[in-house]
Amino acid sequence: MLYYHNLINNEIKQITTSDLYITAVSCTKNGTIFYGTPEGKIFQINSSDKPALLLDFQVKYGSKDWFSIEKITENRKGELMIGTSKSGVYVYDFKEKTLKSMLGPERLKQFLYVRDILQPNDTEYWFATESGLFIYQIADQSFINIQKEQENPWGISDNAVYNILQDKDQGIWIGTYFGGVNYYHKNNSIIEKFLPQDKPGSLKGSVVRIITKDPTGKVWIGTENGGLSKLDPSSGQIQNFSEKREIWPTIIFMASCPMTINYWSELSSMA
Repeated sequence: MLYYHNLINNEIKQITTSDLYITAVSCTKNGTIFYGTPEGKIFQINSSDKPALLLDFQVKYGSKDWFSIEKITENRKGELMIGTSKSGVYVYDFKEKTLKSMLGPERLKQFLYVRDILQPNDTEYWFATESGLFIYQIADQSFINIQKEQENPWGISDNAVYNILQDKDQGIWIGTYFGGVNYYHKNNSIIEKFLPQDKPGSLKGSVVRIITKDPTGKVWIGTENGGLSKLDPSSGQIQNFSEKREIWPTIIFMASCPMTINYWSELSSMA
């Protein structure tokens, strides 16, 4: 179900019915809220705080279980980037009202489960997937797929990549499901690993469910097997919270709107 929280008057309002399962929520630069469902539907919240259907993947592509909406984000052109559970990445052009596949089974000859999408610059996209990290070149539509290599100390630590986050230094944080946190250094293309260790100041969880940054530049890491951690990029120090409690079975995804005073949250039970 979907709620919003007004930070001025502390009002909390339920937007959708309690039985609706939501898999992704996003807020664009103009303050528009979108959310996705396991059935491949994307809704837009209108000015009256009512959901309106924007896209239905099963109507367009057929009744398949390929289209659970796992990620919705806005690219630098104002288009919607959409990650799905089996069918890869799509882009929706609001002006042309067109939905096109960008990277998926047709090109890869396999399913592609997309967890996160980042556009770090004007020339490329980064896709976090269950099949490793994809870096997609916009100009010629080529891509590389970075996967774990046992003999490569500077590669990613696990193929199940869940999160991608860019920091103020243009470095990129990569959260994996079993390999902790990786950090891509822009200047030398090295990937540094932050792996769980049994000592103070180290990451406690290897199963990274979500990564976000706060206004001071600190990186917050939510894990399923080591609680919540805060990482200071300038020093590399990690502070751990609630080490004995897992983040799930309840997961809350939030989207703050730059043009409003509301926080939007989606509550889903993993039990």
